[in-house]
Amino acid sequence: RLSISASIVAALLVLGGLGTLLAYNLPQDEATGPHVPGSVALQPEELTDIFCTIAQWQTTNLLTTYDVMARTQQEAQDLAGGLSVVLTFEFLDIEVLRQRMLDAQNAVCSSANPGEAKAALKDLKAIKESNSEELKGQRDIFQPAIEAAKAGLKEQVKAQMGPIVDEAKARTKQDVGAERRRLLSEQSGELEEGERPSLTAEQDQLLESFKESLKVGLQAELKAKASELAGPDRDLLNAVGQLFKGQKNEISALVEAYKADKDNFLAQVREQQKAAILRNVDERIEKARQRFEGEGGGESFLATITAARLALDSAVTQALAGREPGAVRTAIEAFWTAWAEATCSNVTEKFRNLSDKSATVLDNLQGADVLTVRMQTALDAFTALQDSLQTVDQICQQLNADTLKLLRTVFEEVQAAAPAAKKALEVLKTQRESNQQPSEGG
Repeated sequence: RLSISASIVAALLVLGGLGTLLAYNLPQDEATGPHVPGSVALQPEELTDIFCTIAQWQTTNLLTTYDVMARTQQEAQDLAGGLSVVLTFEFLDIEVLRQRMLDAQNAVCSSANPGEAKAALKDLKAIKESNSEELKGQRDIFQPAIEAAKAGLKEQVKAQMGPIVDEAKARTKQDVGAERRRLLSEQSGELEEGERPSLTAEQDQLLESFKESLKVGLQAELKAKASELAGPDRDLLNAVGQLFKGQKNEISALVEAYKADKDNFLAQVREQQKAAILRNVDERIEKARQRFEGEGGGESFLATITAARLALDSAVTQALAGREPGAVRTAIEAFWTAWAEATCSNVTEKFRNLSDKSATVLDNLQGADVLTVRMQTALDAFTALQDSLQTVDQICQQLNADTLKLLRTVFEEVQAAAPAAKKALEVLKTQRESNQQPSEGG
């Protein structure tokens, strides 16, 4: 059995290198803590950016549709202003709908965190559905309004044509009377004294043909006049109808384009998600690389992690393409399991060596005949360190999704326990050296 003093010296030599060991394998930084997390999450701003991208895509088609509708409304109102009949539409205020969507989109993109962004995206969807319901009513207002205006135009032209028709009828009556008299005059030499002239069957047929000719001409004349009176308004109303047909076709084309772009959009989001995941991983790898460059070694660790990173890239690409969130999580966990295994490979042998040394110290302290306060403090500190080291060994031997999450905590415990053990032993060593100093004059 080693003496307590010898155990202290041996333990201090081992503990003296522990700080470097932990810093070498488990760097600590304010942002991420030890680089052996059980999983990797996107940074809050990265998640918020993805929600923003989704919001922008969902609103782009509607905002473009609103542009088309607003333009059509303005053009229809401009045309209606040139009509002599009333054409009224119960138009929705498109600018109100547009502002609702923009406000909802901005709420998502300006969210302080992913939780707010997700809630804002849900609100945006509700607003989108509400706006769509309001717009459904617009589909049925155009044709009835145009038909009502056409009916009004018909009555207006009918009223305008009244005097013209009366004048044409009077003129026709005169023309028929003149033709009858002309035909009768042809018989004047053939009549006997006192006999009243009358049309022969042949003349009667000629007069009917004359009436029919007048009728056809009159109808053409009246039709042309009615068309002339209705023409400007009719053309404007037809133009308004064409506007809304064009709007319908343009919006249908936008909807089809939106559907066709869905795959491109999903690919964009997938790339954004993958880039964020890999950026997080690459930052960790680069920190590890810089650490090894400064202290040497780490070739095996970096080779393992580089291969794991390539596997992660491929697995995440497939999982996102298949819309399998569970597969994404599995791929990420597989990467960090590989990271943890590589870390365990680096530290386990050194930790076991330290565990053997600390066990010797514990054995000697526990075997002391009398425990001083400082010895008890050292005993407690080494007991805590030994427990943590043994837990590291156990976890490294049984790495899985559950134990992986514990690894960071255990390493933190080692980092906290080692300095405490070292300090306790230094105090104990100082005390023993002081006790062993010869007295003055001895």
